[in-house]
Amino acid sequence: FGPGASSLILYAPSEADDPAYRAAISAAAGGATVDYFDARVATPDLGTLAAYTMVYTWANFAYSDNVAFGDNLAAYVDGGGQVVLGAFCTFTSGNFLSGTIMTDAYCPVVSPAGNNHFATSPYANDGIACIHTSPNPISNYDCLYRDFLTLQGTGVQDGSYTDGEIAHAFRPDLGVIYSNGAGAVQLACPGEWPQLIANALLC
Repeated sequence: FGPGASSLILYAPSEADDPAYRAAISAAAGGATVDYFDARVATPDLGTLAAYTMVYTWANFAYSDNVAFGDNLAAYVDGGGQVVLGAFCTFTSGNFLSGTIMTDAYCPVVSPAGNNHFATSPYANDGIACIHTSPNPISNYDCLYRDFLTLQGTGVQDGSYTDGEIAHAFRPDLGVIYSNGAGAVQLACPGEWPQLIANALLC
């Protein structure tokens, strides 16, 4: 994947690093550099974000400043960046992401009750957008940690879990993608999560 090798991804969850997950994303994206930023202890400013092709975050512990991070991510998207939001970003009953990025002009989904399934269901193999089809087709993933979601704004669903939950959704320009789960070691969700992130980058 030629385009991936020159790409830079910032992996910035409110969780400890997972070097193996970052390496797998890099490999799936053709050698893209994947750096780690601990969003529990600091908030990346717009200058930091602007150095990257994509920023990927999901929530577990509290963000250092979930509002400022969300505002910075929205400004980053306005400047042409791409954001992938993962598990618990809409989990308003616990630790979650806030700010402008979560409004209906940016985030393609919302969790009406701010809760999570805490139950496993496999991908239903029904995605048709590039997140699931290109450059490598996706056939297998599941996750215990999946937010209850509905579409908002201009959000478009791509794929579902067999229990009917939204698997992925995106803003039509692919500037913001919601990936309902995550492949980090802390969540122990199996399947092709690194390739999903790589596909999102290479769309």
